[in-house]
Amino acid sequence: MNTLQDKAILITGCLGTLGRSAIGMFLERGATIYGCDRAPLNDYPEIGLLQERYGESRLMFKQADMCDEKEVMAVIADADRRIGRLDGTYHNVYTSGWKPILDMSLGEWDNSIRGTLTSTFLLCKYAIPLLIRSGEALSSTPPRFWDRSCPRGAWHTARPKPEWIR
Repeated sequence: MNTLQDKAILITGCLGTLGRSAIGMFLERGATIYGCDRAPLNDYPEIGLLQERYGESRLMFKQADMCDEKEVMAVIADADRRIGRLDGTYHNVYTSGWKPILDMSLGEWDNSIRGTLTSTFLLCKYAIPLLIRSGEALSSTPPRFWDRSCPRGAWHTARPKPEWIR
């Protein structure tokens, strides 16, 4: 089933359990995958087997921390250089404090917010221009959000503003 034939998909957190499953599923459906994770690729030999099966031109990897703005910028620039487009993202980066909130320190809380919200913001900020340029925006993290900090709000999206928001 080639429902994603010739689509370029960025998968963040690609070496975690869900990320590895997503790589296999997207490859089976015909997509080209650009994956990134802060973990080293050498720790996951099954990804090397997928690269052998599908080819390194269909499965690329960059070690990066998606909570670091410069690294996010480098991931998007490298994906653009190597693939020349981006049709979708599967944002699978998150950090969670696996304990009750009453037992969390402020540092653990900040780490959780950085790993979930900051990484999502950075991915949207730097991937949206490439998604727009590629003409089709698919994202598991919708590239739109409502900015309530602006007077009267501001609508941000990878698509033109809907008529009702103008």
